[in-house]
Amino acid sequence: MTKLQSTKVDINLLLILRNTPSKSILIKRGDVIGEFDFRQTNDQPGCPQCGPYRWRLRANNDVIIETTSCTINNAQAINVQFNQLRQDLLTTSEKISLYKIDKELTFNCTEENVSQDIKITLIGDSSPFSSDYLKTTNKDVGIALIYQGQTIKPGNSFNARLSASNGTANITFSPVKANIAGSGISTGELSGSATLIISTP
Repeated sequence: MTKLQSTKVDINLLLILRNTPSKSILIKRGDVIGEFDFRQTNDQPGCPQCGPYRWRLRANNDVIIETTSCTINNAQAINVQFNQLRQDLLTTSEKISLYKIDKELTFNCTEENVSQDIKITLIGDSSPFSSDYLKTTNKDVGIALIYQGQTIKPGNSFNARLSASNGTANITFSPVKANIAGSGISTGELSGSATLIISTP
């Protein structure tokens, strides 16, 4: 818009994906993702309101764009069910947690004979009491994702390996509470969500 005015514009991206692992694209809120320069002319004296004009497109949200068709678990959701959790048995550290669920990740690329290192990034909101854990619908309970003994924070990543276009990795999920007494944790169902993205290191 002219005169420093702004308006929201919905943008749909059309991407051609690679058949091998490639760098993901991180766009942060406020990033300039495009510009249009215009020059207007007319036959009026002094060419009033002729410009030039510039329209600058800025991202209104954060987004990570995958650039590869390689998949994790055949692009199927990874469901983690802890069932019933006792408030008094929840711990403030995943290292001593009594609740742990292991999941195997499988990696696959359609391009044949791809053998290389890959990066798996955890995308999700952090819990309000610690940036180490994924947020759940209960403000006092977060979820830790553990790989080879290390907790992977939301926004961080770990490395794995493809051999002949396939690979595997084992991860662990564990609920963790805020530093409060178990009796202070609200009861009821809780849930959370996150995304794992495959790219190159």
